[in-house]
Parts: sequence; structure tokens; C-alpha cells
Amino acid sequence: MQYLMCYHTDGSAIFSGLETIRGNINGQQGVLVLAHQGTFKKGVASSQFTVVTDACDGVFEKFTGRGEFTTGEHGSAQYVIELSQP
Repeated sequence: MQYLMCYHTDGSAIFSGLETIRGNINGQQGVLVLAHQGTFKKGVASSQFTVVTDACDGVFEKFTGRGEFTTGEHGSAQYVIELSQP
């Protein structure tokens, strides 16, 4: 995961970044790449992202999608991802 953050004087921030997720579907391996745009306010990060279809491979090669996440306590994050295949 690689992020670039720009902090404001009040301690909040905006960020963008790329995240790589390795996974499998029915035993077939693949890599899913997400492009994030998000904010950081009062210790909570939230982001909306899209799947970078041309950067994915294996079982995820032609997937498209989008989603969002919000961090909770201790930096854990809850993701919601909607994926589709052509």
C-alpha cells in the first residue's frame, strides 16, 4: 500500500494511493489493484476507491469495481468492495 498525504493545519488530511490485494477465487490466484481517494479527520481515515482493471492479473484480470473503507480503533479497516466481471 502506497499513499501520498497532504496535511492541513487542523491535523486533517487528504490522501491518494494505490493498494495491491492478493487473493483467490475457487483456488485461482490473482492480484487486485485499488486506486484510493480519501480523507483523514480526527484519527479516522476513509476512502473511496476504484479497481485499476489494467493493473490486475490472474483470476482478477478483467474485473471492474469500486468500494470504500473506513478505519476503526487501532487502525483496523472495514472494506466494502463491489466487483464485476465482463
